[in-house]
Amino acid sequence: MKNYFYQYRLKVIPVTLLLLSLFSNFTGNPVFAGAPSDNWIGAGISAKYLSHKSEIPCLWNTTDCGTFGNDYSFGYGTGIQYSYNLLEDIIWLDLRLNYNLIPIHLNTTTSDYEVYNPQKLSYEPLFLINSFNSTMHYLNFEPGILIQPITSIPFKLRLAFDAGYPISGASYETTEQIKSPKFYTFPDKTQKHTTQKGELKTVGLNYGGIAGLLYDFSLSEDLILQAGVNYHHPSGSSIYDAKLETSSLGLTFSLLYEFGTEKEVKPEKPVPVDTPKVVEPVIVKKVPQIEINPSPIEVLETIVTQTYPILPYIFFDSSSYQLKSRYIPSRSGSFDEKKLPNETLKIYYSLLDIIGSRLKANPQSELIITGMSDGRELETTDKRLEIAKKRAESVAEYFSNNWQIDNKRLKLKTRETPELATNTIYEEGYEENRRVEIYSPDFEILKPVIYSRFSEYELMSQDINTSINWENADRNYDPKLSLYAGNEEIASMIVNIADTSALLKFDDNQKKILVRSLNNGNVLKIKYEYDYNGKNFVVEKNPILKKNENQFEIGRLNLIVFDFDKSEVNQLNSELIKNFVANSIEDNSKVDIIGSTDKLGEKDYNLALSKSRAENTYNFIKEIKPKADFHEIKGIGDSELLYDNLQPEGRFYCRTVLIEVTTPVK
Repeated sequence: MKNYFYQYRLKVIPVTLLLLSLFSNFTGNPVFAGAPSDNWIGAGISAKYLSHKSEIPCLWNTTDCGTFGNDYSFGYGTGIQYSYNLLEDIIWLDLRLNYNLIPIHLNTTTSDYEVYNPQKLSYEPLFLINSFNSTMHYLNFEPGILIQPITSIPFKLRLAFDAGYPISGASYETTEQIKSPKFYTFPDKTQKHTTQKGELKTVGLNYGGIAGLLYDFSLSEDLILQAGVNYHHPSGSSIYDAKLETSSLGLTFSLLYEFGTEKEVKPEKPVPVDTPKVVEPVIVKKVPQIEINPSPIEVLETIVTQTYPILPYIFFDSSSYQLKSRYIPSRSGSFDEKKLPNETLKIYYSLLDIIGSRLKANPQSELIITGMSDGRELETTDKRLEIAKKRAESVAEYFSNNWQIDNKRLKLKTRETPELATNTIYEEGYEENRRVEIYSPDFEILKPVIYSRFSEYELMSQDINTSINWENADRNYDPKLSLYAGNEEIASMIVNIADTSALLKFDDNQKKILVRSLNNGNVLKIKYEYDYNGKNFVVEKNPILKKNENQFEIGRLNLIVFDFDKSEVNQLNSELIKNFVANSIEDNSKVDIIGSTDKLGEKDYNLALSKSRAENTYNFIKEIKPKADFHEIKGIGDSELLYDNLQPEGRFYCRTVLIEVTTPVK
């Protein structure tokens, strides 16, 4: 592969240069021969042939299964560049900032085992095709110089150094496929399966040298197309715990614009004395002056106290013990539970930091961390228990490394499958059973996150009427009127240029988006966009939010951890209800109870299950608060899915009972 790569490079470079020369001669567009050009700025794209030198093991943490050899792939890049003339159109400073996508595809064939062939009545080698696939994303800074020894010949030599920084996580997947004998299969009855996948944690800074040859096509007086061939040689491995060196041969195309250079002004032709000069009248258009005044948006403001119970489960991919990236949010500054958004799933994805901060604040509290498998993901019970153990250890390691929690406070357990497992007649059941369960006897550690007395809005206005005052209107274009919440466009319409007002109406979906934006604290604004003299102008105005205060306050609690196909009020839910009843239900309160399910199962069965959950919750509250005034107790099954049911956490949060308490304002 190495020899092929260099032969390919030696062939591509002269052929590319010949084509560039022929194109230049055909178009008659040589590199600039006029006044010196000092500053050029632009953007470009590149396509690259990537050659990988690899000693990556077929299975991480062991070399018993062999390593992947050298291979190749194709990638691309895009970026910006700046060039400054240092020496009379001979030497330029060249600075580039590029984004590069680097796919890694490696394959190797192994034959470490023998299998019995019943057709031949003998043992023969088992040939396996091992594959490694990953994609790396790098941001490369490339300082260098351009050299054009002969200014009349439009070629430049580029010499540069680059430093690449990985800008996102690089996921990987390794697979095994039976090449021969064809009749043989793995224990899961397939001939190809995934052996490992996860995140490459050790992708790091990458350095290298670049040499290239460029050609400039003049498109206009201050615009050029720059084409070239570049070879990049790495200084080391892209990952720290295995060898992966990637060199590349690429074609680049950049569009560059010249700025900051004085242009030579050609003298005007003399006008004969006896020819009277006709002076054309200059028509000056006045810039339009526009004022907009939107009508107030009327809302009903309700004071709400929301209790968000914690789902104490961490879910894992099949055959993996790596924490998913969504459980490790990137934070600037220290974690503060009080600054979490009041959204259920965003709170859930901060579960590890919530528990870590509480353990640190309660140094006597302990945590029980139980790792589990789905019961089928690996070949034997021992292997499944081993990966269950590693899952528990990865959660414990997060608390130790990020919150400095003493390992003595973290008690690790393992099970092959959960005690209360999801039924695996559904494929989703396996996904839900691959988890770590977290429990603490100290209620302070797993208590709900509570947001007290925040404002929640209900939209009362059906539209916004905006008055428009024009001066010096350009009547060739019809403007656009839009309502924005933050940076999100809610609604828009095209306005007749002659109109002095515009009525922007909301449909049901737009109302939901507008209410959600208001509840998230986004600022509303009206935009009036119009074209004048070839340019786009925008006038903005913030509509007044007219708030009507509700005469009632609302308290909400969503019970969770109704395990699959269960409706009983378990110990955790009973503690939540006791605290909620004590703090939220008063003598003059009205209580609504609504049960729901996830999408799994038959609709009629789900409806009955949700009713049973609501009724069991009603009976439990009735025992604690016999005089409570219940307004509605019902089940809705899976008719309104509250969260994304493609994710296991979304399905668990749909197995819920909502307790909503409405209390008159005193």
